[in-house]
Amino acid sequence: MQRLLDRSLRGAIVRAIGQPEESVDTPLVAYARTKLGGLQGMPFGWDGGEAPPVTEMAARRLLRILAYVSHEDTVFPALTPDFEGGVVAEWRAGRQHLVLEVDADGVAFVTAVNEAGETEISADLNFDQELYRRLRSFDEMLLRMSKRVEMINPNWRSLFA
Repeated sequence: MQRLLDRSLRGAIVRAIGQPEESVDTPLVAYARTKLGGLQGMPFGWDGGEAPPVTEMAARRLLRILAYVSHEDTVFPALTPDFEGGVVAEWRAGRQHLVLEVDADGVAFVTAVNEAGETEISADLNFDQELYRRLRSFDEMLLRMSKRVEMINPNWRSLFA
């Protein structure tokens, strides 16, 4: 039984972050793919200093995670480069905010603060036994946020056109 669970967990992890996307893009993933293309195309020194564009590794890892946590009606995040070739996806609605940071090497970190302003998740997305639980929790919080945003502002997508 434990071996079956381990295989199931490994399958979930591989689908979430370890293998190329095989499914049709959700609207969120399609949006992110387009935005990331622009962030990867920025010149070195885009910040007026020495910042590189978003790396291929950071972009691929973010897309894989987004493919795992997105649904047809998931709200879009703000996508911003960091100053070392990584990328940050951030969602905000009231006091709730979700942040997914991926560094230039593809190492991911997630922070999730609920509607009451309490931190529920603040952790690396390492390949360990907790990865699936963290991704599921993040997915559930993002889904709740998306439903709330859709109810309050059904035209939210026009902000990303």
